[in-house]
Amino acid sequence: MPPTGPGRTSNAGRTAFARPRAATLARALAAFLAWVPAGASRGAAPSAAQAPADTAGLTLGERLPVVERTLPNGMRLLVLERRGAPTAAFVVQFRVGSVNETLGSTGIAHMLEHMLFKGTTTVGTRNLEAELAFFPRMDTLADSIRRLRAPPRPDTVRAARLEARLRALEDSARAWVEPNEFDRILSDHGARGLNASTDYESTSYYVELPSNRLELWFALEADRMRNPVFREFYTERDVVAEERRLRVESQPGGLLYETHMAAAFTMHPYGVPVVGYMPDIRNLTRPQVEAYYRRYYGARSAVVAIVGNVDADEVLALADRYFAELPAGEEP
Repeated sequence: MPPTGPGRTSNAGRTAFARPRAATLARALAAFLAWVPAGASRGAAPSAAQAPADTAGLTLGERLPVVERTLPNGMRLLVLERRGAPTAAFVVQFRVGSVNETLGSTGIAHMLEHMLFKGTTTVGTRNLEAELAFFPRMDTLADSIRRLRAPPRPDTVRAARLEARLRALEDSARAWVEPNEFDRILSDHGARGLNASTDYESTSYYVELPSNRLELWFALEADRMRNPVFREFYTERDVVAEERRLRVESQPGGLLYETHMAAAFTMHPYGVPVVGYMPDIRNLTRPQVEAYYRRYYGARSAVVAIVGNVDADEVLALADRYFAELPAGEEP
């Protein structure tokens, strides 16, 4: 079982042995640069026309004409032009994963991954003010439920009654929600492979789009980096708990992997499952996840990789327009 806790169903693609898919290249570029210190970046790679004649000592990756840019807020961009099909692959990778959690709130990185598909202040809502009016009451109930569940003398009967009230409030708030609008906008514009994954040290968001939808991607991505709304939180928390049951608790391989990692890394975060422990998942609250987001999801922890039939100058201009003003955030 891999050490990831994907928040969404993977989209299996056909393997192209002769020529790697743009999506594969984009993920590889993002993963590589995420762990290269900012000061080690060599700047923009030369174009194919400017490439040195002697490339014998370079690896295949180093020969790629990758354009690199670091924005003033610390966000790092990689662009690789690949002529051919009019498509592009987009990856945003944050240097944040389960190693950035504490015991008692395990699974929070994975939960946040789920929530960033729920929309923003403008996407996913029919009436933001009416929707947000329910949030304080739901969060207060969630805190009360946590206290009632706590040892040494949990009151499961009262907790169950409050859980029913919490579900009713979330159902009421859902009347003002436009379900899956973020996904639908992208799908209506030809998206494929929309997905995300969380592992020990990073969280990645990726999609493929027609290359003439480049600005649409920048607008939507900048919006969810700046203005996310963690709607339907407690319903989604149940989805994550069910994911753990399906992938770990009801799978011998999942249990074996979790037990093996816990034995191998007794004093290291790698010993804690990415999906989290069930008691922690059930006790996560929206304010906790919002605080985690504000702390770790700054621009300086993000690497953006775009590969496909795009113009690098246009990509960098759009990055300046949409991403340059995003808060830098803390260093992970």
